[in-house]
Order: sequence, then structure tokens, then C-alpha cells
Amino acid sequence: MNETFIRKNDIGVDIEYHIIAKVKDENRDYIIYTDLVNDEIDTYRLFVDMITNDKYVPISETGKNMILNKFRNELSFYFNKLNGDD
Repeated sequence: MNETFIRKNDIGVDIEYHIIAKVKDENRDYIIYTDLVNDEIDTYRLFVDMITNDKYVPISETGKNMILNKFRNELSFYFNKLNGDD
């Protein structure tokens, strides 16, 4: 996936974000994206927006954590299968 978008930060500077995944949860579509700033948990800082009418709408911190935890679990499951771990 090689999609990017630009959004102004809190002080009005344009920041380029890179979409790393599109996920569906409870019949809602979300994007997971990064600004490529380092992070201790996921290597890069991750954000989550809900897709509404072709617009990216930030969600609450609780919602973000829920979507990211599901995403991390799915990645772990996938990589464990590739490695032959049960």
C-alpha cells in the first residue's frame, strides 16, 4: 500500500501521513497510518481514523487503542502462522 495524505498539525504545518492498513471493525472502515516518527511500541507512531463519506475522521484514544490492539493481534497471528508456530 503506497497511499499518503496531507493534514495540518496543531500549529498549521502540513504533515504527510502514510497509510499502512485499511481495516474493518463492526461494519466501519478505518485507516491506520503513520507520520514516520519513531515510537517505542510499533517502531513508528500510529494513528487511526474512521473513513466517513470518503473523509478521514480521527477517533477517540480509546477507539484508537482498540483498533490498534486488534491490528497487532492479527499481525502476530499471521506471522506466527508463517513461522509455523501454533
